[in-house]
Amino acid sequence: MLELDVTLFKLINTGLASPWLDPVMRVATALGTGAAQTALSLALLTAGWIRESARLRRAGWAGLAACVFSCLAIAVLKSIWSRPRPLLALFDVRIVGDPLFTNGFPSGHTLTAWAVAVACGAFIPRLRFLLIPISVLTGVSRVYVGAHFPLDVIFGAAFGAILGISCARLIARDAASASKATTSATGVGVSGTVGIGVSGTRSRNDLQSASAKPARRIPAGLILALLCLALFFARLGATPLMGLDEALYAEAAREMAASGDYIVPRYNGEPFFDKPPLAYWLQAASIKAFGVDSFAVRLPSAMAASLLVALVVALGTKLHSRRTGLPAGFALATAIYTLPLARLCSLDQLFTLTITAALGCFLLVHLGLWSRWGWLGFWAATGLSLLAKGPAGAVLIFAVIAVFVAIDRARGQTPSPIPQIANPRSQVVVPFAAGLLLFVLIAAPWYVLVQRETGGAFLREFIVHQNLQRAMGEDFAHNAPFWFYLPIYLAGFFPWSSFVPAACIGLVRLRPTDRTGRTALFAAVWAAVVIVVFSISKSKLPNYIYPAYPPSALLVALLWSRAMEERDPAVIRRSTLAAVVISAVLGTAMIVGARSLPKPVPGLPTALIPMGLFLLVGSVAAWVFVRSGRLIRGFASLCCGMAGFMLIAALIGAPIAAQGDYTAAAKLGREIKRIAGSSDTVIAYSLSQQTRALPFYAERPVLLAYTPSELRAALRPGEAAFIITQLKHFRDLPPGSEIQQRHRQHLICRLQPRQR
Repeated sequence: MLELDVTLFKLINTGLASPWLDPVMRVATALGTGAAQTALSLALLTAGWIRESARLRRAGWAGLAACVFSCLAIAVLKSIWSRPRPLLALFDVRIVGDPLFTNGFPSGHTLTAWAVAVACGAFIPRLRFLLIPISVLTGVSRVYVGAHFPLDVIFGAAFGAILGISCARLIARDAASASKATTSATGVGVSGTVGIGVSGTRSRNDLQSASAKPARRIPAGLILALLCLALFFARLGATPLMGLDEALYAEAAREMAASGDYIVPRYNGEPFFDKPPLAYWLQAASIKAFGVDSFAVRLPSAMAASLLVALVVALGTKLHSRRTGLPAGFALATAIYTLPLARLCSLDQLFTLTITAALGCFLLVHLGLWSRWGWLGFWAATGLSLLAKGPAGAVLIFAVIAVFVAIDRARGQTPSPIPQIANPRSQVVVPFAAGLLLFVLIAAPWYVLVQRETGGAFLREFIVHQNLQRAMGEDFAHNAPFWFYLPIYLAGFFPWSSFVPAACIGLVRLRPTDRTGRTALFAAVWAAVVIVVFSISKSKLPNYIYPAYPPSALLVALLWSRAMEERDPAVIRRSTLAAVVISAVLGTAMIVGARSLPKPVPGLPTALIPMGLFLLVGSVAAWVFVRSGRLIRGFASLCCGMAGFMLIAALIGAPIAAQGDYTAAAKLGREIKRIAGSSDTVIAYSLSQQTRALPFYAERPVLLAYTPSELRAALRPGEAAFIITQLKHFRDLPPGSEIQQRHRQHLICRLQPRQR
């Protein structure tokens, strides 16, 4: 089988090689990307809404489901089967386009193309005559460009077809259950149900009954779940680690998993006390399950983002209604700054999740919607916040509660959320005391152990420098003026930040008379306290105020819910117009700016132009629907526009942004892992911070040197050394350094012990 696989590969890869066929195959392979298939599914869905066609809508939903589940299946399958690509297995491979070095089994392009073709074709049979030939061509193109063996493509096509059938059945089953409900409600008999077989065909009775039944909307909860899967998980590991923070956190988690020391975090072999270990523990567990790659270390952030959206939905539903909970989830999921924090190896999604859980438990107990045993959840979440990012979590949580309780008492509100010790009633004191004990049991052990293991160094570095001194402005790299977070908040929470002023003016009262009013007041206090606390601190980064986004989403959802219940578009009309104006400015800047940059970035217009178009179309459609009183469609249009904007940014824009040193760090690190021995010294000489992920990909410590004297000091007598540097710094290396590999402007050089 292996010989036949190699023979077929050479027959297609070199036997069909032709200069005029190269661009055709590159286009064919591009059609199999998740971005192209998602765009096709969204086009079908939009056409179904415009033409009011249930078949088109179902085909679009089936295609989107196929895209999402394909991405998840590809990530899992490639982590299980580590089959090398042809470039690493054969010597005479013809590469068309950029070379790939990740696992090659199965072909992700082919799997996605077949899954979407079968899923959409099940509802629109005529589409099969177009999509299936394109899927076949996509599979052939993956072999032609040298990216996959034929067996990778065959398995991808087979698994994709099965996945497509499953997604089509999922959508069809939902439609069939809706038809039964409609029939029982109206008393009209229906012969047969909508069903899809392996071939994707339906009987005549099915078609007749389908045409006689009104189309049922896909449940909004399912739509939100699919949206989160697409935004947070699709091609999560397709780009290398980006930025200094990702490199530091990922390597700390990798070293933790490799060493088995889960107490003292380390980066590059040295103690790393920037943050507590909760995120590292989760990332290390993911590395154990999926291996050392960017997908594994980003997975906890994506999961935390999904749980956060679900938590906001649950809070909004419990505090008000489902009509508030679901819009709150959509608003948070489609806010601009949610995407990068969900798709990067960061701590902020997990940190925000713990704060939201703690304050949500507090509010539910305070309003009497939960029993006093809800204190257990409050204290557990507060303890986890201390393990997620340190004392900042407790400071925010208790600051929000203190301000809210002060407002309550100032207006003469007698019930207090904090039980008085003098009150002997067990139903009040016992849950609170048990929760406090749970808080100590969760938060204290690691702090005690790490302090003992490091001989007091942890408290000096983490508590004093990383928290107190940075807050007082001794970290000049991150210092910013007091007003820094106002534009950050407006941009990061866009487009929903356009509705926050109207929500505050229309809903927030210092003397609320009902639960909705108290919820709005608490959400406003929550968001304001987070922004003010971090504005007082002199050290500032955009992600610090992300804990203000969940309450802002609740405020916006309460505003839209009120407008929908009262059928009064005037409540949100001006805010929608503001979103249109801002979207028009941003969208036009993206479309025009992509073509007029002083230094063109290869491929950048491919991302910016469709991103700008999605912003424009989504906001304008929202304005049209709101003006005509169709508020649900207006809200959905804003969500669709932002979803398209964010999908293009994640699937097309992120790989473009990763070009250069980020991609070089991944390639150089993997090459060092392959060629360097366990006793060899590896040195990164005069490289930028964008290459700080080298230890992660090399899976070993990499010494850092920035001057010739530091380079000489890093060399160990009697040991071979590999030096990674740029071409312009080659003259600084010791005599006898031999170039082993070259990746554009980066070099891997080897220095033998005898040559020093």
